[in-house]
Amino acid sequence: MRRRTFTQSLLALSAAPLLADQAKASPAPAASPSGPPLMSGSITDVPGIKIGHHTLTRRPTGCTVILCEDGAVGGVDVRGSAPGTRETDLLDPTNAVQQVQAILLSGGSAYGLEAATGVM
Repeated sequence: MRRRTFTQSLLALSAAPLLADQAKASPAPAASPSGPPLMSGSITDVPGIKIGHHTLTRRPTGCTVILCEDGAVGGVDVRGSAPGTRETDLLDPTNAVQQVQAILLSGGSAYGLEAATGVM
């Protein structure tokens, strides 16, 4: 299985409860005359998911935050010989954390890790 297919499958599985709750709460949107509503294939098509990004124009750096308004089940696969991560051990299935509310993607080294302080 390709990585993209695997990732899309995980997103679909994690979004299923959100979509089921939304379907119960409100009627389905009416289809346009030419067919069903168009979706862009973006993660922001999932209800309750928001994304923010900032790039520092003086330097080639930035960070991206993915917010899960109602929380979501998270997991991580850390690879490489010198990963820089913060609190990824909490996503181990044997730990007590059941949901994540946000994920920060930033540059490497201590500067990237310190970006999490500003986001929090």
